[in-house]
Amino acid sequence: MGFSGVSLGSLLMIGFVGLIFFGPSKLKSIAKDLGEALAEFKQGLEQLEEKSSKKIQDNNLKN
Repeated sequence: MGFSGVSLGSLLMIGFVGLIFFGPSKLKSIAKDLGEALAEFKQGLEQLEEKSSKKIQDNNLKN
């Protein structure tokens, strides 16, 4: 099993179909954009977690 229940063969097939439809240069650009979007999403989740933790700590100090 690969990522989230998707097998390695399925991932390779998706990559191959993407390569056929978009070509190597466009596929590289798409992958780069997707990686940047995931990094920003992860950063946003971390900031949300920090804010949530701080609010919980503040509420615990008040009580």
